[in-house]
Amino acid sequence: MASGMATHGRNSSELFALILRRHGLDPDVVDDVARAWSAFQEFVQVQTDGIEPAEDDGDGFIVQCPPMQGSGPP
Repeated sequence: MASGMATHGRNSSELFALILRRHGLDPDVVDDVARAWSAFQEFVQVQTDGIEPAEDDGDGFIVQCPPMQGSGPP
């Protein structure tokens, strides 16, 4: 669905939120892994301008997630 789309790196979070909503998800409370994965697969097909080229490690993605309970030092 996103093929042919393009966005600037500064707008990528808003675009991903839009795609999540299109998949029936609330971007603040993603509770369905299958639909979230489908939304992500669509999102990664979007050309993103304003980032470093791939050879300079500029894939455009920074993945952040909170630490899982019980992981890491007590």
